[in-house]
Amino acid sequence: MSPSLNLQAVHPALHEQARGAFDAGDVMLLLISCMDRQMQLGFVVDNIVTLKKRGIYEPCLLEAFTNAKTNFYNWSDIVLSFLFRTADRKRLLESGDLLPEQETFRLYRGVAGVGRWRRPRGFSWTLSLDVACWFAVRFDLANPAVMSVEVPRDTVLAYMNDRHEEEILCRPETAERMSLSSEELAVHARHQTEAVEARNAELWATRKAVTQADPVAN
Repeated sequence: MSPSLNLQAVHPALHEQARGAFDAGDVMLLLISCMDRQMQLGFVVDNIVTLKKRGIYEPCLLEAFTNAKTNFYNWSDIVLSFLFRTADRKRLLESGDLLPEQETFRLYRGVAGVGRWRRPRGFSWTLSLDVACWFAVRFDLANPAVMSVEVPRDTVLAYMNDRHEEEILCRPETAERMSLSSEELAVHARHQTEAVEARNAELWATRKAVTQADPVAN
């Protein structure tokens, strides 16, 4: 059973669901029980020891971190670094998608804004320049830019591509700002938008074809 779970970040109506998901090792259902995506990481922080004992800390951390829609500007670097330093790197890698077979990776990270909004050395990077540019301009904040760095394979913490964003979790010591004009940023960002729209259209067409072939399937 799960009597030691801290459910502060979980909606009260979903406490039993969260306990059941924890007992079953269902990471997705456990985190969905939280009140919103931003609180999923808070749930992980509240339950580090308990999740480790259950053997699901790494997949919970990876899922909670990559589910968020922002760059965790409201979380300190100290806390975020601690969370990943506490994790077992092998389990983190196994919790994500299969890392491409190469010894070094050219990574990109889109940033914008000022102060705590701007995190040029965060943990989320991508193998795609188009994706990084999209993140740089998506909120129309001041001074959008793309950081770039090349890292060795053994510094990568995890790889996620379920959203086709080729996301690499890594914390490079340094990174350089790319010399991209606002027009170039916009062009690359548009490429990413068009790619997403094309995938969505293909998915919709596939669902429509299945429904027409078998109305009961819907």
